[in-house]
Amino acid sequence: MNKTINNNEKGQALIFVVATMTVALAVGVGVSLRNLSSISRTSRTDTASRAQAAAEGGAENVLSRSEGDLASMVGAPAEDIVFAPTGGDNVTAVASVSVENYNIPAGLGYLPLDIKQDQVSEVKLDGGAVTVCWSSQVDGTSSDIYYSAYNNSGDIVRNGVEASSRDGFPSNYSSGGTFEGASGGNADFANCHDVSLPSSAVGLRIRVINADTRLGVYPSSGSLPDQGYLISSLGKLEAVEEGEDAEALVTVVRSAPYMPGIFDFGVYSGSSADVLD
Repeated sequence: MNKTINNNEKGQALIFVVATMTVALAVGVGVSLRNLSSISRTSRTDTASRAQAAAEGGAENVLSRSEGDLASMVGAPAEDIVFAPTGGDNVTAVASVSVENYNIPAGLGYLPLDIKQDQVSEVKLDGGAVTVCWSSQVDGTSSDIYYSAYNNSGDIVRNGVEASSRDGFPSNYSSGGTFEGASGGNADFANCHDVSLPSSAVGLRIRVINADTRLGVYPSSGSLPDQGYLISSLGKLEAVEEGEDAEALVTVVRSAPYMPGIFDFGVYSGSSADVLD
C-alpha cells in the first residue's frame, strides 16, 4: 500500500529538522566558547605567573648585590635582566629593575617598621630628635619596646618603654625601674614615646617585647637620612602583547646594614662603660 504525504506533512518535517539543527548548533557553539574561554584563562594565568616570576627574579638579583653596586644604580636608567628560555620553552622574560634611595614614603609622615617579637630593627639618625609610635599586631596582647641610641663618640642611651594600656608588668620579665610609660598614641598607633638620644645621635636600635609590632618613627626635629634602597622590578614577557596580565611589578626595601639582635648583649649590660671596655 502506498501512503501519500501531503505538503503540510513535508513542511512539518522540515521545521523539525531545522529546529534540531539549531539546537545542535547552539550546543556546539556553547561548548566551543567554554573551551576557548578556558584556554584564554589558562593562557592569561600562565602569562601572569611568568611575569611575576620574572619580576621576583630581577628583585632577588639586585638584592644580592653589594652596597656599592646598589649605590651606583641610584638615579641610573633601569637595568634589564634577561631570563632566557629553557628546554622547549621559547618565551624570553625580562625584568626591568630600578633603584632609588629609601626614606619616609611620600604622604606618610613616618618611617614604617614591622618587627617580630624579640627581634631588632635599626634606624639611621642625623642628630635630630625622634618619636617612636607602635601598636601590637596580636589581639589582646600589649607590646613594649627597648631601645638603644648611639653616636660616633661611643655614647649610648638605653631605655625601655611599656605600652600605655598595660595594667602592671608581665610576670615573665621585670621593669626593674628602667621602663617608662608610653605617653599615649595617635591616629595610627596605640602608643608613642619621645626617645632619649645622646648628642649627635647616628643610630637607634629598637627591640620589640611581648608581641609582633607595627611601628612608626617620626622625626620631631630635622629629618631622617636615607634608610636604604627601594628596588622596583617590572617583569614582562617578550613577544607577548602588553597588558595587565603580561606585566608584574615587585617592590622591595633593602635596609641599610646593621648588626643582628644577637649583638645586643651590650644593650643589657650595666653601663655604657661596660660596652666600651
